[in-house]
Amino acid sequence: MKKSEKTEDNELKVQGACMFCGQTYMMSDTIGGMTEDEKNEAATCKCSCSEAKSYVRKKERRKKVDDYVKETFLGEKTQEMIRSVIEEVEQYAIDKATIKTSNGWTTTIYLDKDSYLNIKRKATKSGRELKA
Repeated sequence: MKKSEKTEDNELKVQGACMFCGQTYMMSDTIGGMTEDEKNEAATCKCSCSEAKSYVRKKERRKKVDDYVKETFLGEKTQEMIRSVIEEVEQYAIDKATIKTSNGWTTTIYLDKDSYLNIKRKATKSGRELKA
């Protein structure tokens, strides 16, 4: 099969390569407009090499963290600040960050000994926690 071609049922098949090991994969392009980067991203997500698996885990963790930040923290500026702190903690630039707000919430962000990201948000009565 070439880099892209139509099958008998008029489905467009395209080829992408893993961004880490170069393994190629064929996939369906349902909308017919995948860029080369999108094809390679999809191929990387299908690949079984260790770097691709790590990439997929990080991507899934990022989505889980983003969803948590969106539903837990109000205001776009607050969410961006929390994401910025999370990024610094994930890159080991900061060991642990504690943010206290004027409305009585305390948020602590850190990586545990197993490199899981912990976000603990507590108020005087109850709190929400995430371990990703």
